[in-house]
Amino acid sequence: MTLDAIVVTWRELLLLVVLVLAVYVAELLLMMRAGGALRKPRWLSMIQEKTFESELRQQMEVLSKRVAVLETSMALKAVLPSQSFSSAEFDWSITPTPPLQNESIPEISTEDETAAKEAYQRALKMAQQGAQADVLVQECGISHSEAELIVSMQKT
Repeated sequence: MTLDAIVVTWRELLLLVVLVLAVYVAELLLMMRAGGALRKPRWLSMIQEKTFESELRQQMEVLSKRVAVLETSMALKAVLPSQSFSSAEFDWSITPTPPLQNESIPEISTEDETAAKEAYQRALKMAQQGAQADVLVQECGISHSEAELIVSMQKT
């Protein structure tokens, strides 16, 4: 008893590949029809949520910096009402001080208010003479953000 060898020609192999691809495409079309469309994988939506969350955090940091600068400018306006400030003069990259948590805002006495006015006026004079922000912080006892604001206002 002899067994003849099975011979597969290239035409038969090509026909087999086309048949397998046709079955795969038919299955894919049936799945799309049953599901309405291809669904997004869960990991893709998780990545999009993380990206959105990081963008929101960045926007929140920028807004908190802007609020700190505006608070400083309002304090300067109260101390120096004759000086006019425009929003274009402010350095929006100033890092704000962290907000107080669960602390009440103390009332400012007239002595403290007078001392603050004197400190701001002294800082303003020093900035007009060309002093840097670091010097204003050390000499006048004001915050670094306030000193940078005063210096940037004097440059214009």
